Amino acid sequence: MAQSCIHCQAELPARSRFCSLCGGMQWPIDFKDLARLPQQLKGAFFLYMQQEGRDLGLKAVDLGQEDGFRLRYLEERLLQLAYWIEQQDPSQQEELRAISEEIDWQFRTWAEAYFLQEGREQLPQALPQSLQSYQQMQRGESCNLRTLIANYLQSDKLPYAHSWQAIDWPKKLKTAGRKFFSALGQEELLFFLDPSMRQLGRRGFILTPKGLYWRQSMSQGRSARFSLQAELQLKKQILYINGQVFDIQAELNLNLYFLFKRLALLA
Repeated sequence: MAQSCIHCQAELPARSRFCSLCGGMQWPIDFKDLARLPQQLKGAFFLYMQQEGRDLGLKAVDLGQEDGFRLRYLEERLLQLAYWIEQQDPSQQEELRAISEEIDWQFRTWAEAYFLQEGREQLPQALPQSLQSYQQMQRGESCNLRTLIANYLQSDKLPYAHSWQAIDWPKKLKTAGRKFFSALGQEELLFFLDPSMRQLGRRGFILTPKGLYWRQSMSQGRSARFSLQAELQLKKQILYINGQVFDIQAELNLNLYFLFKRLALLA
């Protein structure tokens, strides 16, 4: 049986996770059943986390017992989100879209909180504690993207991140434009890292407000737009973005996974 997108009303195959037209996530929630809304949100978040675990290459995601993460962090926020949704009118298309975007935002924040707290031992490396500063950020709140990227990637610990003040910066950027940065001159450059020994700008990766551009050694340039539809998976600590390999360093691959998902919400 077909279903309709909760954002744009496009007809979708049954059990679709995303809309093929607008990219909106489809939540299995009946917004008219307000009495069960907190329980529905909990069930949807548990499904979200199971998918997150699969994408991260984990055997399972254990959200803890009732006296752990679920009680101290999750339960209160589920009630807050349910109360906020109750104040909206899901029969109005714009408000329904806002509800879905708020769920997207909150679930992403809760997932990060889990892996910063009780779930940190499930990851191959610990996430940067600087991510804690984004736990209170609200949907629609402005932020400095360069600072956000620096915090997620711990750029101060990356020896190959290029400086905007370097004398040879324009030459390296021009080379990157020829090799893999197809949006040169069209999109604002936020971050550029070239892990090669000579650092000529022939490979590495570049972040803009709209997407990620990268080139591995002996391969062609690749790119991915920041979108909730993008498929990210970590396999043996190698990151796959829409099936394309991104592999610079294990810790960086993991941090970029979380950064990409945050930027997809901000795009």
